[in-house]
Amino acid sequence: MKDQVAKLRACGIDAYSLTSETPTAEKNEIMTGLESGPAFITLLYITPEKLMVGSFMGLLTPLNRRGKLKRLVIDEAHCISEWGHDFREEFRMLGRFRDHFPNVPISALTASATPAVRSDIKKTLQMSEEHLFSIVYPFNRDNLFYEVRPIPSMPQEAQFELIHAYVHSLTERRGRPSSGIVYARARATCDELSKYLRRKGLAARPYHRGVPRPRLDLTLQEWLDGDGSCDVVCCTVAFGMGIDKADVRYVIHFDLPKSFEGYYQETGRAGRDGEPAKCILYYSREEAVKIRHFVKKSQAVRTWRGPEPSQRAPNSVEALISYAENTGICRHVLICQYFGEVIDFQDKDLVKVAYCDKMCDVSMRYRCILTYRCLRCLT
Repeated sequence: MKDQVAKLRACGIDAYSLTSETPTAEKNEIMTGLESGPAFITLLYITPEKLMVGSFMGLLTPLNRRGKLKRLVIDEAHCISEWGHDFREEFRMLGRFRDHFPNVPISALTASATPAVRSDIKKTLQMSEEHLFSIVYPFNRDNLFYEVRPIPSMPQEAQFELIHAYVHSLTERRGRPSSGIVYARARATCDELSKYLRRKGLAARPYHRGVPRPRLDLTLQEWLDGDGSCDVVCCTVAFGMGIDKADVRYVIHFDLPKSFEGYYQETGRAGRDGEPAKCILYYSREEAVKIRHFVKKSQAVRTWRGPEPSQRAPNSVEALISYAENTGICRHVLICQYFGEVIDFQDKDLVKVAYCDKMCDVSMRYRCILTYRCLRCLT
């Protein structure tokens, strides 16, 4: 929220956020503004938990009577869905907003909604097909080079060195450091990897919920500024939603994400300026076993707590494992197929022109077999 509010204010839009981190004086100003009619608030960012508190809904009722409540916009709307990869019960409750304010328009935004997720979002938010305006953009990011690097079981530091070697070689080729992100599931991995990279001379910092908030804010600002203070962020999934930096040249997954949707969203932080960027996933069969167990255990907990979950989470991770082990189909095509696009991947000309044109390791591998230029192609 903080990053988005700052960017909107820089564009001259009166945006505010109301969270536990909002300074008391600003919080009082916002609450007073809501009670009297927010002449100074164009956009207000809040969490689903805050919105559904009875006292806050009470503030919105007179606001709505005066015609000042214009729209509810839900970002990361896949979290609403039982079929989504990051389901949160608080998001599910947002359907009650329609009960309180039936005439206020609702917008739902997400970058990773399969057809099942889109259907669930519409049902939960009580969106009628009659009045629904739906836009689904193509899922293909043709400027991203997707690569899966199979690795055997190895000491953690050996994998750290593989990452350092890649980042260092990229710096050498470009003649300057590049902004990048390395995702890992464990906080300790983020800490240790960032320390290792700093010892090797790279400007790396950890980012996860175990790092004090002032340090997180400084890391984010240094990384966004791109002044060399922080070039590489080693992070958990706590880093990502709402982050928008145009010139991220690489996104590396140290280990297997928990879902295909999560993988797609995280790689999508690369190359937002339209220039080529690389997405590397380190994969091992041992990691696949671990993540299957983790997702199965998480699914069992959700079943016990309720509501009854779908089987989407296990299906999603199985699709990601299949993607990682694939050696014959363009990775761009596999991603778009997963999100519901109908593609005849046997049509090689279509795949080349519309999707990949040698922008994944599978397509490059076939090129190498045909041209005998393996070393040149894979460097």
